[in-house]
Amino acid sequence: MIKRPSVHDSDEDILRQQAEFLEQRSNDKIIPSASVINTEKELSSTKSNNEVSSVQMEINNTENIREQIANTFEAIPTNMKLERVSEKRGHSTDIKYLKFDSRGFPKAIRRDPKIQPKQGSIFAQHVKRLKKEIDSNQTSSKGEALTIKEKNLDGTIRESTNSIENLATTAYRSTVLSLSDRKQIHDTNLKTLYSMSNEEILAEKQKLMSTLDPVLIQYLKSQRSSNKKHLENRTRTIKEQNQAADSVIIEELQVPNKMLSMPEASDWLHFNELETHKLSWMKDISVPNLKKTEGFEARFDFNGYLLPYCVAQIDETNRHLYHHGDEPERPGYTLQELLLLSRSNVTQQRIVALTTLGNILSLEQTGIYDKVIDVPIEQIFFVLRVCIDDNTPSVLTAAVKALRNLVYFQVDETCLDNMLSFGMGLIQPVLAVDQALEDDNTVNDQQLAETNLIKCLTRTDILSRIRYIVNTIKPPIETALYCIEILIRLSRDSEFIIQKVLKSETLLSSLITNFMPLAGEVNLSQGYNMPLPQMIKLIRVLSSSGKRIATLLNEKFHVLDIIVSYLYDDHFSQNSFGMRLQVECLHFWTLMLHYELRLESLRQHQTLILKMLDYHFKNTDNAMSTTLIRQSHASALFILLEKAVERGFAHIFVPLTENCFKKWIVQFGIFDQFKCGNSQITSSILYYAASSNKQAVKIYEDGFLEVLLTSQGFDLATKQVLNGSLLLNNYETHKTTANLKSLEAATWFSSDHIVPVMQTNSCIPFLYALSSCILYDSSLEVTNLLLILSNVK
Repeated sequence: MIKRPSVHDSDEDILRQQAEFLEQRSNDKIIPSASVINTEKELSSTKSNNEVSSVQMEINNTENIREQIANTFEAIPTNMKLERVSEKRGHSTDIKYLKFDSRGFPKAIRRDPKIQPKQGSIFAQHVKRLKKEIDSNQTSSKGEALTIKEKNLDGTIRESTNSIENLATTAYRSTVLSLSDRKQIHDTNLKTLYSMSNEEILAEKQKLMSTLDPVLIQYLKSQRSSNKKHLENRTRTIKEQNQAADSVIIEELQVPNKMLSMPEASDWLHFNELETHKLSWMKDISVPNLKKTEGFEARFDFNGYLLPYCVAQIDETNRHLYHHGDEPERPGYTLQELLLLSRSNVTQQRIVALTTLGNILSLEQTGIYDKVIDVPIEQIFFVLRVCIDDNTPSVLTAAVKALRNLVYFQVDETCLDNMLSFGMGLIQPVLAVDQALEDDNTVNDQQLAETNLIKCLTRTDILSRIRYIVNTIKPPIETALYCIEILIRLSRDSEFIIQKVLKSETLLSSLITNFMPLAGEVNLSQGYNMPLPQMIKLIRVLSSSGKRIATLLNEKFHVLDIIVSYLYDDHFSQNSFGMRLQVECLHFWTLMLHYELRLESLRQHQTLILKMLDYHFKNTDNAMSTTLIRQSHASALFILLEKAVERGFAHIFVPLTENCFKKWIVQFGIFDQFKCGNSQITSSILYYAASSNKQAVKIYEDGFLEVLLTSQGFDLATKQVLNGSLLLNNYETHKTTANLKSLEAATWFSSDHIVPVMQTNSCIPFLYALSSCILYDSSLEVTNLLLILSNVK
């Protein structure tokens, strides 16, 4: 065995060891520590020879290992001089990077329907075919370049070289065609181009340009540069946005400069570094000039009022209206911004947006925005309908209020309620809406909303949603009021909508249980289980659509018994809310008598009527100082008595009504000013007197009407009779859209912003009641006197 060299050996020792090693190797005396055996070699020797050779080899290997172990534990050198370790620079390998689709998801590949599950699965065969197509496509793409010469307008020649890799046609980039089809079309196009000369290519190009539609040519050009435009139109990174603020001059920022110049600014914590990209938000905004002939996008404040293009000065009253939107120099919010905020994840933003939209819709109903802006009713409608499905009470209240302001016309409803006090409101107007008794299922919601918004609202299951709100969510009483007013508007629509409401028995039952309980079951400490005037009005509007419906509601829910219980309760006559409730009760009772339903109730409750009549005779004066709600209560009572007289109950109330007539007519004659609302008592008692005259039950003495016609109050009331005429005034009323009909009682450019007949100085309702009384009076002198008066003739 050859000894391993050591550090103590000299050069001569190493040369001697080398010579010994070479000599032994030449004589085949060196036995390797391991040997490689070829298992495939045929065994030619016998079994005995193999056993002997294997034993001898094992002995030699054992001796070899012992010598190696002995040499391993020799002294390790400590003074070896090693070269500096350097990192080996490997050669870069060709790594095939993965390619990802720009849209995030891989493109869908169409499966070849010709593949059958014969040799492997369909998927495996398809993948194998795709690999072959890709390899063949890469091989064929290494072709010659195609050079195209084009002549510019100035006469110069421009050459463009396109390799097959870059010359990808529209068919080759198609996502509809399969890879094989795209390649086939692409190869056909290239083959055609290679077979043509430059002149032929230019001629064909000019031919195509002259025959194709210019719009199509522009589209193809835009598709070719779509990738570049996509990179240019991408959203700038935060770093790129901050770079724009590095050039900001601090002296131009008035507020930061003033703050940084303060003596204590140097002692502020964490303000040692100036961040210009944050201070740039505080830079003064320059307002561009606007020509008078140019329009601009409407912006609104939180109350719904339209704002000017810009304001002279930003102060505390309008500072909150500025935000970092598309036009930061202008205050307010556009309709599109409000619609976007109404779907925000931040609850407070949704509430603010919905409240503002509701205020805009409320003002739009008054006609203030006529010929100024067009509010997108359909777009707002669908957004509000989605927001109503939110169960958060605050968001739900704002959404329901906005929808109520969209469909419920407050001006129309107020005028209709006031007409009841003059004896002219029992016959409700009919809106010019579609009277079809079935829903047209051939049109979608968007198309239906463009023709009939109320029918589209019922199609969206608004009745079921209101039922869920009242029964399950139980929001504040304010939200319940808005829901009831929405139902009132639905009840004024077509017969189809009314039947939809009536078929929602659970809805009506829950509403009556919560908001029309018996007087003995009222719990005023809670928001629910208490009577509401709006609920009684809903039942009255439903009943006014026909005698059959009135009979159905009264028999099913015992409405009249509930209403009379409120009239017996003295608690409701002690405040304005209770008196308004009783006014609605009296109007519904009058409607029942108009249909000749429950006539026996007059005899059953005549003591109640006499009690209220005596109360008003002693405590109510026909004067300007009397509150309107008290006058409405007295007027509703006399309208009820007028129907009682028509049904043959005049003799019961004659004594008290005679005293009331004398008292209130005399008080009217000494009026020093006139308002339409303050003539309710006079008009109602004259209307009652007209019905008594028809029944030959006169409640006033002869000559009493002549005194009224020549009085100071009558002259003052009729002095501006022309201003209350609808025919003699050309005020343009607020025209609603065709898909949402209304009575058009609002007119912004007139006094009180309503139609002339219901304005403050209008005497038309009073003259209607007076002329009815004179018409059935037996004296012709009164009729002649009325016709010759200077204010009336």
